[in-house]
Amino acid sequence: MDPKVKDKTGEKKKPKKTISMEAKHKFIAKHEHGVHIIDLAKEYGPNPPTISTIIKQMEAIKKLQPSKGITIISKLRTNIHDEMEQLLLLWIKEKQLAGDSVSEAIICEKAGAIFQDLKHDVTETEGESSQGGEEFKASCGWFDNFKK
Repeated sequence: MDPKVKDKTGEKKKPKKTISMEAKHKFIAKHEHGVHIIDLAKEYGPNPPTISTIIKQMEAIKKLQPSKGITIISKLRTNIHDEMEQLLLLWIKEKQLAGDSVSEAIICEKAGAIFQDLKHDVTETEGESSQGGEEFKASCGWFDNFKK
C-alpha cells in the first residue's frame, strides 16, 4: 500500500503488515506455555488484539496445510491448489499434443472441476475437509498467475 494514501479522516494510513505462519505458530506455542498475550505483544510487536485473534484461530491455524513455499497466508491457498494446478498442466499438455486449442475460459472451467474433484476426494478420505472448506474461483488474476 502506498504510504501516501489517506484514510477517511485525512490521516496517512500505515501499511498493513502480514504475520508469517511461522510467527503465528510461535505465538500459539508460547501462549500454550503460559505466556500472556500482552507479553507476546511487547516481545514481538503486533498489537494485543492481533495476537488475541491469532490465539482465537488457533485450531484452524494448526490444521492449515499451506502450499509449499508459502510463509504468509492472506487467502487460504492449500496443497489442493498445487495438486490441481499440476493436474491442469497435464491436461493442457494432453490437449496440445492432441492438436486441440484451449481458451482461458475452458482452462478456468477445467481448473474448477479438478479442484472440486480433489476437494471431494479429500472430504471422503478424511471424513471432513482438512482444509477448512476452502473454495476456488478461477478468476482472471488466478489465470494470469497460473500462466507465469
